[in-house]
Amino acid sequence: MLTLKDLVPAPAKVDAELHLPYELREKSRLRAKLSTGEEAALFLVRGTVLHGGDCLKGTADDGTVKIVRIVAAPEAVHVIECHDADEFARCAYHLGNRHTMVMFLPRMEDGHYVLAIRSDKVLMDMIEGLGAHASEQMLPFEPEGGAYSGGGHNHGHSHGRDDHDHGHKHAHGDHDQKHGPAHEDKHEHDHDHKHDHGHDHDHKHGHDHAHDHGHAHPAHDPDLPHPGSRMPVHEPKIHRPDPAKWTGTQDK
Repeated sequence: MLTLKDLVPAPAKVDAELHLPYELREKSRLRAKLSTGEEAALFLVRGTVLHGGDCLKGTADDGTVKIVRIVAAPEAVHVIECHDADEFARCAYHLGNRHTMVMFLPRMEDGHYVLAIRSDKVLMDMIEGLGAHASEQMLPFEPEGGAYSGGGHNHGHSHGRDDHDHGHKHAHGDHDQKHGPAHEDKHEHDHDHKHDHGHDHDHKHGHDHAHDHGHAHPAHDPDLPHPGSRMPVHEPKIHRPDPAKWTGTQDK
């Protein structure tokens, strides 16, 4: 069996042809018979669509390398003739609105605009309802590619964080991104400065952040959440009298 994997430029001579309708030319995994009668297996990149004239290179079981040309096989299509540009635009709009694959054909000698779709009785009735004429024919079907398909090119762009090295150097005055030993991870600063709130701060920012404010903090109520805590505030305690000391009226 011949295993076909790679698309190659068309050579002057090929070893065999493979005739396929569009439905099978969309498949990346396929077993088929060549024009020579030899069995072939297609193992293509996912998403590959073959067109008439494409050539594939493959290797047989005995190691022989062969080139196979793809031929778009005739299949049942509806050829749609539109009398003028307005009718053509309406038909194209309604077919596109139904995500229908369309093949555009050359304009006819009488000025009619022509396109083709795969055989579909429901769509043919719709087209004729729009005023166009549809007829069933056997033609190789090569539909229009997507506007954003880029002709099947794979740009291979990767936008991961580690894929780009922009090489930017930021210069901030005398602070040229080289901090030196005095600006390592410890970041120790001796501020010895005074704030407006009337007490002195003498703190070091060695990621310890231990402050000596010189003033006492109020005692923390254990029944309340600590300041800055994300814990919900508890319900206030309800005073309940001791039944043993109850002196009020009681039902007898």
